[in-house]
Amino acid sequence: MPLGNGKIVLCQVAPWMLDDAAKPYLRTSKRRNLCLVSRLLANLGATLDSPLPELLATPATPSTLDLQDGWRGLVDRDDQGRDGKWFQPDFDDAAWQPVKVGTTFESQRPELAEFDGVFWYRLHFRVPEGLRQDQEIILHLGAIDDESTIWLNGRLLGEVNPKTNPKDYWSFPREYRLKPDQLKADENVVAVRVVDTHQTGGIIGKPRLSTPPIWLRSHYIQIPQAVDDPYRYYRW
Repeated sequence: MPLGNGKIVLCQVAPWMLDDAAKPYLRTSKRRNLCLVSRLLANLGATLDSPLPELLATPATPSTLDLQDGWRGLVDRDDQGRDGKWFQPDFDDAAWQPVKVGTTFESQRPELAEFDGVFWYRLHFRVPEGLRQDQEIILHLGAIDDESTIWLNGRLLGEVNPKTNPKDYWSFPREYRLKPDQLKADENVVAVRVVDTHQTGGIIGKPRLSTPPIWLRSHYIQIPQAVDDPYRYYRW
């Protein structure tokens, strides 16, 4: 609509009105709507800031940190680790033996071949400053067979057992979203109490820290999903 020397443009649906989290099928509609509003604003003379020049001018920080090496473990036959606070960052684990993750602890300790019970893992690690300052950091530990309790720097992150996940507690991927203050600038310690209820047990996944990929810090707003297939409805 003309107004003086300019025009008024009405947009009935704004991007924030499309709840793509609750209704994933609206993801494409939200993107298109966002592009439409951005184009309208630009055509009306609005100044739009872009983070791309700054991102291109600074070295990219890795979006993942591998945490598969450096683990130490100890069997807890009398289940005294929790009362002994083996999860505290200042606990002395120097006498613990190195243990690999991504496989069972029985496969590495012949003396535990028939063992069913509690086994502890601990890892000391440092996080690069660029990764630590990100607003969204996820600790991935993967599947832990069978039950698990996990602490980071002495703070309980969560438990997985038959009560929390009755159908898949032995294979459920352990992932925890961390707040920036949960990771220290110097040394961090993650402790995992594993309860092997039958057969074999241990940290079966591949531990790592991750942040959103760098391309999500510019004009891209979401991680791609299968429903984003552009040919899903248009087969040309």
